Amino acid sequence: MLCADQWKIMRRFLSYLLACVLLNTVVSGVNAENLVSVKTEALPAFSGSPDVMFAVSGRPVIVQRHQLWQLDDARKEWIQMTWRPAGRILGSITNGQRPYLLIETNAGAGVSHVEPYPDSTIPPAKALPPLPQPLAQSKGAVLGGVLYVTGIAADGATHWQMIDPAGPQPAWKIPAPTTALPTDISSLVAQDAALYATA
Repeated sequence: MLCADQWKIMRRFLSYLLACVLLNTVVSGVNAENLVSVKTEALPAFSGSPDVMFAVSGRPVIVQRHQLWQLDDARKEWIQMTWRPAGRILGSITNGQRPYLLIETNAGAGVSHVEPYPDSTIPPAKALPPLPQPLAQSKGAVLGGVLYVTGIAADGATHWQMIDPAGPQPAWKIPAPTTALPTDISSLVAQDAALYATA
């Protein structure tokens, strides 16, 4: 049986041991490598202010006043592209493979179409039908191959739509929520089989 002094010594030792374990955990976390590598590079200067910027097969694309500019193969200058979408590009949705462009066909009406960006390095995509109604302040994400778009309709309410671009007959549908869908979305991203929205 331990006396009072021995208990004190034992308690101090255990406290010291616990402090060492916690300190080691903190130091190991500080020295741990990133889970995701980040590559940085200086891009050539672009005259003017880009409206939208996204990447296609690792190559940046800039949208400025309905014109698209892509970085050349040597990554030294911006080349104006001949392809143009059916309307004004208000934003883009990327999933690491093919970007989808949020297109406004009537000025001030909001996004009415989502158009796959034509990329010669991947198979052509099907044309998608127009959204059931134009959506202002649109945001989107791709989760499991399914494209989700949200925005504010003419009635002032936030609406959600989803479509499978690879389906035999792609059609927009309203998602069946497991919880209440958020409104006034400021950003929407897909990660780990879930959609994350900020409002």
